[in-house]
Order: sequence, then C-alpha cells, then structure tokens
Amino acid sequence: RKLQEGGRVEAEASVPPPAASVAAEGAEVEVVELPEDPNDLRAVRRAVAAQGRPDEGMRGTPADVLKLRAAADPAIVSAIAAGLRGRLKDATHAAAALRSIAITPAAALQACEAGVPAALAEALQRPAVTAGPVLTWALPAVARLAQHRETHGRLMAAKFARLLEAHAHGRVKASSASAWKQGEEDEPAPRLDLVAAIALAFLSESGGVDLASRVPLRAVPDFVDMLQKRLFMFNADEVVSSRSFCGLPLYWRPRFMLQAVVRLVEHSGAHCATAWRTSLPELLVALLEGDLPGDAAENKPFGSPDVLDMAKACGQSMLVAQAGLPEARDSLQRALQVADVGKSAAKSKAKVVSKL
Repeated sequence: RKLQEGGRVEAEASVPPPAASVAAEGAEVEVVELPEDPNDLRAVRRAVAAQGRPDEGMRGTPADVLKLRAAADPAIVSAIAAGLRGRLKDATHAAAALRSIAITPAAALQACEAGVPAALAEALQRPAVTAGPVLTWALPAVARLAQHRETHGRLMAAKFARLLEAHAHGRVKASSASAWKQGEEDEPAPRLDLVAAIALAFLSESGGVDLASRVPLRAVPDFVDMLQKRLFMFNADEVVSSRSFCGLPLYWRPRFMLQAVVRLVEHSGAHCATAWRTSLPELLVALLEGDLPGDAAENKPFGSPDVLDMAKACGQSMLVAQAGLPEARDSLQRALQVADVGKSAAKSKAKVVSKL
C-alpha cells in the first residue's frame, strides 16, 4: 500500500488530469483528420491510432471523436472489410484501424453490419507465411469486437469460436511464440494465444460454459499477472512502451482484462478454482477497498463498467464457487460489504446535492 501511495503521488505530479491532458497534448501532437480517400487504409489507420495521446477512451476528446466518426462512415468501414481480404499491408492496416474504432457497442455493431466479421475470419486463416503481421492486429481487433455483447451473434455466425480456440491453444503455427521473429529489437514474441483466449472469454458471456471451457486454464494466471502489472501503471506511455498487453505495444484499460476474467469465473468452475490460486483475490480486495485506483474516468463516459464494477461482479462470482481458503473468502466478503457501504453513501450524498 505504501508503494502504491508513493507511485500515485509521483504519477499525479507527472501526468495532468484528463481534461488538461487533452489540451496539453493538442499543442504537441499534430492534429490528424480522416483522409479524403477511405481506401487509403494506411492513412485511416494513422488518423484513428491516437498515437501520443493519453486521452484514448474518454468522450469528447479529439482522439475518440475521430474514431467514432470513422466508425460511422460507411465508406471507411466498407474499405476496412475489403482491406482485410486484400494484400498483406492492406489487411494489416485494416485490422489495426478496426481495433481503434470499435470502442463502443454501436461502433462495433456498425462494423459487423458491414460484413467485417467474415472478412476478419478470413484474415485469421491466411497461410502461415503471411499470417504473422496480420494476426498481430487481427486478433486484438477480434477481442475489441468481442468485448461488446452486441457483436456476439455476428461473431459466432462467422465461426470465431472454433478459430479462436485453435489460436488460444497454440494449434496455429503463426500465432505461436516460436513462429515470431522480432529482428534486431530482440523484443519478446507477442502472446497472441492470450489475445485469442481473451476474445474467447468475452464470447462466453453469450456462449456460456461451452465457450468458457475452451479457454486454456493456463491463461488465467497470465490474465491475472497482466492485470496486476497494469494496475500499477499510471500513464499511457508506460502502458504502451512496456508492451503490457500480451507483448503488444497497445494501450488498454484494467477493466478490459478483468472483464475477461469475470466471464470465465461466471461460467466455469475449473477456471474459477484456478483464479482462487492466483493473486486475484488480493487484487479484488485492494480494488474494492480503494487501495488500488479505478478507471472510471476512462470508461464511464461510454457507459461501460469500470474496473471497480467488474471487481464486484468478479468477487461475487468467485464466492459462489466452493473454492478458496477460508481466510481469503472472508477477506473478499468483507471487501464486497465495504464497497456496498461506500456505494450507498455515495448515492445518499448525490441525492442531497441534487436537492440543494
């Protein structure tokens, strides 16, 4: 807890609050607009990538306004679907752009209605010799779409459950760590099997125990380890440069990973029992008691639950299972009670303020 408080002070001193952050970045980062030619997928990708901006995921900021504009443009979404079936470079740019724009259920559903799932499924089945660069972005794009329940029907119809299971279990040569060459940078190979496992976990919200059981049990400790490291990162640059998301240089929010864990513990007793043997119970207690920061500012504007909401759902699901040591279960139960009391107090305060 002392380390956490010290890190929070340091982060607050170095990173401006979200509203100020946008203004500060506006003076340093070149303003990017959507390209006139929607088929210029490289330019589209660059426009929606939000590079150098710590404000990704907050409504009204330049980065996300551009993403939502792109998602609402039929010409751009159609170009992405066509690009996924095209040449290697086009498919890579299309997949990266898709991951960037599918940030809300409506945006993700618009992509699905334009035939993107079928094109994305084809991208996941490219020959191994050309699959590597495409998979680096195609699998995160699938995970982004699967994050939103509204897309599940389209993704299931495109046979993503079978495709993701193969990648999650390392049965696809191009997605295994041994198949990747990182060149002179000597960076560790990305864990694309974990990205596929995350997407499969998201789909289990609709597919239930059948899909949850297809996620390898070994993925659960990896999920928890990623979540723990992310909770102690306080700015976007650190998140990206550390390659904390499965070895990929992407920005992601703590709630994203905890959402995948919640779906697994809700639908699979084996995964829940495995989660009890990790540091997840301690992390949930720290989140529920306020010892670790939430990510409400980045999620609430779009209506998605923050990491604290997901922590409550996860803790409740874990307590339903007959697993975990008595001391750990008691600690989690108390933390949930503390969180409920805090929520009730916040609601009462809000009512008083509204009356005034």
